[in-house]
Amino acid sequence: MKYCCDNFELRIKFPNTTSPNIRIVKFEPIPKAGVYKSHYGFFITMGYEKFSLKLPMLNISFCPFCGTYLKKFYNSDQYCNEFEGKTFIDE
Repeated sequence: MKYCCDNFELRIKFPNTTSPNIRIVKFEPIPKAGVYKSHYGFFITMGYEKFSLKLPMLNISFCPFCGTYLKKFYNSDQYCNEFEGKTFIDE
């Protein structure tokens, strides 16, 4: 797999309990909200045991190290750390 930069690769490969780390999360479609296809979210977290959208986290759009637009670069499940409905369920 190719990453936008070495620093991003290092942070995304940290275990989920490490602080800080970067997580790529795949979200399922939400037809009620007008979202009809899966999409990805990018977060900096302070470590966690089980992922939840209620965790303290920072939503990011650009790599904090090289400036790459994340949604354009990371558009495949192979990069994901978490999958809505599989590794977490939030209400």
